[in-house]
Amino acid sequence: MRTSASVAVVMCAYTEKRWHDVLAAYRSILEQSVPADEVVIVVDHNEELLVRLRAELPQATIIANSNKRGLSGARNTGIAQSVSDLVLFLDDDAVAEPDWARHMVEPMQDDLVVGVGGWAVPAWDAPGRPSWFPDSFLWVVGSSYEGQSREVGPIRNPLGCSMAFRRSALATTDGFSDGIGRVGTHPLGCEETELSIRIGRANPGTTIMGQPKAVVSHRVTDGRMTVGYFVSRCFWEGVSKAVVASHVGAGAALASERVYTTRTLPRAFFRGLGQGLRGDASGPARSAAVALGLVVTSAGYLRGRRSVRSGNTSGVHTTPVTAAGGTGTAPAAVGAPARDAIVAVSPDTEQVALSSSAVWCTEFEISSGDTMLEVPGGRPFQRARILVRSAGEPIQFVELPLTGGLVSSSEIRGALSERSTRRLESAALPDVLSAPAVPKVPAVPKVPAVPKVPAVPKVPAVPKVPAVPKVSVVVCTRDRAPELGNCLRRLQNLQYADLEIVIVDNAPSSDSGRVAFDAQVGTDPRFRYVVEPMAGLSYARNRGLAEATGDILAYTDDDVAVDQHWITALVAGFARRADVGCVTGLVCTATLETPAEHYFDQRVSWGDSCEPQLFDLRSHATDPLYPYAAGLFGTGASMAFDTRLLRDLGGFDVALGAGTRAKGGEDLDMFVRVLLEDRAIAYEPAAIVWHHHRSDLDGLRRQIFGYGTGLSAFITKHLLDSDTRPQLLRKIPPGIAKAVTVPRGQQSRPAVASPAVGSKRALIVREFAGMAMGPALYAMGRRNNRVKAGAAPKSPAS
Repeated sequence: MRTSASVAVVMCAYTEKRWHDVLAAYRSILEQSVPADEVVIVVDHNEELLVRLRAELPQATIIANSNKRGLSGARNTGIAQSVSDLVLFLDDDAVAEPDWARHMVEPMQDDLVVGVGGWAVPAWDAPGRPSWFPDSFLWVVGSSYEGQSREVGPIRNPLGCSMAFRRSALATTDGFSDGIGRVGTHPLGCEETELSIRIGRANPGTTIMGQPKAVVSHRVTDGRMTVGYFVSRCFWEGVSKAVVASHVGAGAALASERVYTTRTLPRAFFRGLGQGLRGDASGPARSAAVALGLVVTSAGYLRGRRSVRSGNTSGVHTTPVTAAGGTGTAPAAVGAPARDAIVAVSPDTEQVALSSSAVWCTEFEISSGDTMLEVPGGRPFQRARILVRSAGEPIQFVELPLTGGLVSSSEIRGALSERSTRRLESAALPDVLSAPAVPKVPAVPKVPAVPKVPAVPKVPAVPKVPAVPKVSVVVCTRDRAPELGNCLRRLQNLQYADLEIVIVDNAPSSDSGRVAFDAQVGTDPRFRYVVEPMAGLSYARNRGLAEATGDILAYTDDDVAVDQHWITALVAGFARRADVGCVTGLVCTATLETPAEHYFDQRVSWGDSCEPQLFDLRSHATDPLYPYAAGLFGTGASMAFDTRLLRDLGGFDVALGAGTRAKGGEDLDMFVRVLLEDRAIAYEPAAIVWHHHRSDLDGLRRQIFGYGTGLSAFITKHLLDSDTRPQLLRKIPPGIAKAVTVPRGQQSRPAVASPAVGSKRALIVREFAGMAMGPALYAMGRRNNRVKAGAAPKSPAS
């Protein structure tokens, strides 16, 4: 049926590379069952293409974009050139089916319908659609996607490649904003979203309808089938959403996206994992793409929002547009970023500022009476990072310049915060290090038996401990004899009465670990050496659990140096409250001599707090992912468990951890499982170890990727668990904001200005890539290990 309203079709072109596409799109317009009254082709600032099209299509109306370069300006030029009541838009790489125009105008027989969106089917070039590409992200290639309704009905906005608006509605808004949208090949977008929202506000009671019968085929070239394009398009879509939100408000700009992220994407994610478990190798890859797309789009949104908030804006440029062929000027949108401002936040431009100068990492006992700290060996350090301790208790990190390799105790005292100074003056520090067994109970103010809220509760009175608990220490190693030798030397200095130390050599390729063990330990009866043939850190840790005879089981890594009072402090952590099932400690940076070490030091969040903390399920942590947050409770380099609890939990998940496909996440998983058992986790800063970060950039890249895979693998495990899934699905959207930003050091770890070592964005994207791969890797790991997601097999010692 033909509406009495006149119809114009506007198509915009910008490059000769799409010559054949432009001709095919134009022919499809001419072959419509209901012909248009006007067809306008707008060429976007390309004189050669303009001349060539006018020669090839003399009967067509072909004009140059008279506005600012970009798709929005070109569309506004087409609107101004045409005079028809209804304006249809078709992309230059889309081919409309013969009834496309008829179906597009049908809903606008209702005067309250001011816009229509059609349906776009992807037309994949050879070699065809990639097996990893999920239906839920077909918008990346400009096509209709999973989650869109196949029924005629109201929508927020149409797809740009196939849409229509009433001229009268366009007149009320002055058309598309040229501060948003694609410029050439730069993959910005969302101009149709912003316009649709403005049209709705300017025309109350009207609606935009989706019309799935109005079908176009949208070409997808091989350049758009790559992971690189997928990531870039997602990132810039996020940036575009942030700009739209600055124009029309986040509520309107993100209304559809909230449903998409909480319903469509979880379904797509779990469907891919399920397909993978049933043998479809491409299923986990599609799940990985869903995760990657969500994270990168969120990162782009945050990046765009920061650009808007930083004042990197100059208003949306005006564009000439009128209702019917005349000339007018669209008013600038207040506070909206200019296109140039958006381009300025390209991920290729930001570099990592890391230190090229070495920082001496050391400690200082403030009650020792020493007046001066001196750099050992006359090494050319320019600064010192100092862990200040009082009677062994950590007080604060300070960072000071070195003059002639020296720093005085008065300088150190002067650098302490007012809070730390008050702590020293109050003489109320708990004496957790004075005895090899159970710490003395300090006098503490009265506090409620169960604090009502505290995210970081005050330390309650220490309950009486009837006997000195036996402690087992497990160190897992594999083919790192030099690191193991250094670790063993520090372990021999541990001060604790009842202690055993089990070294687990995990699937070694040689006997170098055994040789290092024998050479360093000798006949020390506290040490044992065992081999775990199954490769994987969780297998090794579970072997240590099977071998342990202690009431408390502590884990550390072979690349750390433990403080001599490490065990005593861990035991003190268990005495913080009767329900403590796990204790973590302070993991200090041991060396800061390379750019990679500086980056990682600023990246992690578990290396600077000197305040004891208690965590449980009733804690009100500020982290939106709590208790599923990375780094909040500590790290596997310094952690201890109630041995009986660890065995009841079945040990570590062998589909997680170093040496598995997931590459990590086993410690995060265990911390959460402890909390879900209604047990508390105590952070005891006096339990100190010194950790050596990756010193080379290649090692850092691998580690950052593994952090990403481990985090999302751990999250995937709990998403697959029907008990924890509902809570996680509520927490993930706000938690994305934290996951995609790199934590910065606290005041105790000031950033050091320095030359760049490479693109910070590249490292962040590497972590995002790891996060995207984690779900698929975890699914494959579960299938390979043939274990349930809930726990690893019970320890033989249970």
